[in-house]
Amino acid sequence: SNTTEELILQKLKTNILLVAIPLFIVIVIISLFLNKNLKTKVDKNEQLIKKEKNFWNSRAIEDPLTKLPNRLLLHNDLRSALAEANRMNSHVGIIFFDLDGFKQVNDQHGHQTGDLLLAEVAKRLVEYVRPGDKVIRYGGDEFIIIFNNLESRLELEGLIERLSEQINSPFDINGQTLNIRASIGVTFYPLDGSNDPEVLISHADEAMYVAKKLGKNQTYWYC
Repeated sequence: SNTTEELILQKLKTNILLVAIPLFIVIVIISLFLNKNLKTKVDKNEQLIKKEKNFWNSRAIEDPLTKLPNRLLLHNDLRSALAEANRMNSHVGIIFFDLDGFKQVNDQHGHQTGDLLLAEVAKRLVEYVRPGDKVIRYGGDEFIIIFNNLESRLELEGLIERLSEQINSPFDINGQTLNIRASIGVTFYPLDGSNDPEVLISHADEAMYVAKKLGKNQTYWYC
């Protein structure tokens, strides 16, 4: 009869709902769980990508041996120093710094010892300079120091004299006492006459080579 059929249909609908509703809830829960896991994985991957990007960016501008900035930042750092000197009516000292006898250290004690010596030299330079000054590894055993906001040439002369004392003090590398000296080329802004970072660096470099030719272990001023 119609009544029996209706009862059967009603019961069937009820049974379907009893199965469908929990199934729907389970599907929703699984979807939420999967989405959460997917979001976690996406976030984790994004963090890894960001971390790797930061790592390679830092490697691009940082010398891996000494942890100093490399020459890629040099022009920007020097340009900033010059702009600040113009604002403050102060001076900038650009120091081109080259180790004397470093090849002999490598030849006598090996490149590993030479690398450790470079790292220690860099550490001393960073500890020595004032806040705001910049120490940059230019390449090999060459460093550039930018002394910011100087009042006078006399102030820079004092800083360089104490810098030489720092480098001339013996280094203890793996139980070996090593002595190293440095040839230093200097130019002084704005007396140099140029406000081009590349030109100023080349002037300090030229002065350093004159110091080498004059017998090493000394300072020569371009300006």
